[in-house]
Amino acid sequence: MLPLAIFLLSNSRLAAAPSPPHGLSALHWNVLWLQQGKTAVVKQTTDWDTDLLLLSEVTEDIGAAGFANRRVLRLRTMLLVVRGELRDIQRHARQALDLVLGDFNTPRSAHSGQMVAKGYQHAYSLIGDGLNFTWPARLPLIALDHCLIGPRLHPTQQCSELCDHRAQQLWFELPAD
Repeated sequence: MLPLAIFLLSNSRLAAAPSPPHGLSALHWNVLWLQQGKTAVVKQTTDWDTDLLLLSEVTEDIGAAGFANRRVLRLRTMLLVVRGELRDIQRHARQALDLVLGDFNTPRSAHSGQMVAKGYQHAYSLIGDGLNFTWPARLPLIALDHCLIGPRLHPTQQCSELCDHRAQQLWFELPAD
């Protein structure tokens, strides 16, 4: 009964079976509390087959190994894994961001007004399915992990994967320019 009550009191929503995703995909997953270890993390993220993967709070044992045909960039406790090339990073660093995703460690309401004022919208608010909570453990009660999109992107589907500190996956289309 508790899971049903949480669902009914939250802004989570049920949807019909989603159509096959299209466009590019981005996935964020905080892997700090996982018990399965490095091999399971790499296998699971490979199975998700995403274009852009951001792992938060990775341990030293998780690195480029296992991500064949991908570009891997470690940024302190984060690992960025992309399909294709990382190019023009310096030039794009000066432009407005199209996608902001990660473990913000704050509920959605704590930052939403600030980000919306800058033209960002929460992907779940636009197109999300299922539970919107991402933490803690098997019965998530709080949405601490977020996926914010800028005005240039067109989101096509968003969901949370069933795991501790739930991974969030977003499919989107790039602008035509």
